[in-house]
Amino acid sequence: MYKQSIKYNYSCIVRGSVYETNSRTVYESFCDTLKWDRDKANQFGRQGTPLYAENCDTNRELAVWFISNPKYGDTDVMQNNHINLIKHNGDEIVEKVAPFIGSSRDTGRITFVKTKRGYEFLGVYKLVQNGTTRIYKRISDKYPIK
Repeated sequence: MYKQSIKYNYSCIVRGSVYETNSRTVYESFCDTLKWDRDKANQFGRQGTPLYAENCDTNRELAVWFISNPKYGDTDVMQNNHINLIKHNGDEIVEKVAPFIGSSRDTGRITFVKTKRGYEFLGVYKLVQNGTTRIYKRISDKYPIK
């Protein structure tokens, strides 16, 4: 059998779109089409890295975030000093971190979540609560936001 080639649309991002399974490949493809900051590509693709880069989108204002181990619902079991809970059909993300990690920068996030098929775009999020429990609310189902 021949491997079927899949064409991904990298000219815009719409909620529910699923991309390849390698975060760095996905990120670099958006560098080519949407002019994201290629210098930050090394933040993605290695096991154990946070899969997060600040101020790297087209306008250098938003962060890009790949959630590789999402949890759904209300589980509180923390792994490696943090957990990402996807709630309300993705309208809200709760990120809980160990106290020594502390607060996050108040930066919007272009967010992808790992699924069995690849990284799925969830949306663009705004931080509404900071600290060791951070809450992000979806502000757009697509990027670029128009």
